[in-house]
Amino acid sequence: MRLSEVASTLASELQEAGLVTKDHVPAKVVPPVVIISTGDQYVEETETYDRSELKVNMELYLVTGTATNSAATVALNEMIEKVIFNLGDWNIDYVGPPFMGEANGNMYLSARIRITNTFTIGGN
Repeated sequence: MRLSEVASTLASELQEAGLVTKDHVPAKVVPPVVIISTGDQYVEETETYDRSELKVNMELYLVTGTATNSAATVALNEMIEKVIFNLGDWNIDYVGPPFMGEANGNMYLSARIRITNTFTIGGN
């Protein structure tokens, strides 16, 4: 797999589970949505030190739609569950606590999930 295909492949997998996804940080956020972004330490060497096999770190930002806090909490928990059970071979590093994220001048209940996977990355 090429590094440029990682986010779009992950987005397709989550879309098959019924989630609205963006494989990049969009100019305008339209919730509810899962935004896929590169993680801190985007690419790392694996323990084999073979540069064709790399560990890729991604961040998923789950953003709920406009709702009361109780309804948004239920929606966020459902989104988290749906993501967790549809990640395929991805490993979950952590699911962060809910927070109020700002997008388009509005506040939305959100959460961040950090995931990792090891890929054989295509060369030139």
